[in-house]
Amino acid sequence: MENAPEEVAEITKPWPLSSYTFNSFAQYIQYFNPDECEQYIRDAQEGLRTTSLKKGKVGSAEANTNFEVRNSDVCFFKTHKSENNPLFSKLTEVLVNANQSFFGYDILDIEAAQFSTYSSEYKGFYTKHIDTMMNSSATGVRKLSFSVQLSPPDSYKGGDLLLHTDDPPIQAPKEIGSVIIFPSFTLHEVTPVTEGVRYSLVGWVTGPAWK
Repeated sequence: MENAPEEVAEITKPWPLSSYTFNSFAQYIQYFNPDECEQYIRDAQEGLRTTSLKKGKVGSAEANTNFEVRNSDVCFFKTHKSENNPLFSKLTEVLVNANQSFFGYDILDIEAAQFSTYSSEYKGFYTKHIDTMMNSSATGVRKLSFSVQLSPPDSYKGGDLLLHTDDPPIQAPKEIGSVIIFPSFTLHEVTPVTEGVRYSLVGWVTGPAWK
């Protein structure tokens, strides 16, 4: 397995560094190759996780499911901090790079890596929400959220990750292996999947409380 993609991933930030607002985000197009995305899916389905797939909750690990707000199946990886896991090492590298290049936040840790499944069987979706209201990490508050597109765009319909930073909202890249990173206070949603299954890897980078 290669440690880096054959081509340098495109990095996009549509606003100058001096004007950080709710609109800031960074995207790395096809940062992971298709084989690496398949490996993420296999890892999640074959046991490299802390829990089995279950319905995603709203608010925190102790919260209840609310199918009016969210309907998806999730599990957490138990190896997301392993130095021996090249996929998660590569993920950590891009998160650190994005923060150093674009955001400049005081960060400490990756809180979690969550494998998410949105299936057309139940019109999987997640309504508009922000991630900062769901802090549960001992290392501090959520500062950056990330999403890795694991499914080929032609394998499902719907399931758009939308960032509500503008009108119309910004759609995250759907090319397989793409990574989008944005402040956790950004309002975002996943629209209903109408055909097929959308797989993604999501998580949060934490740091000390905002000053």
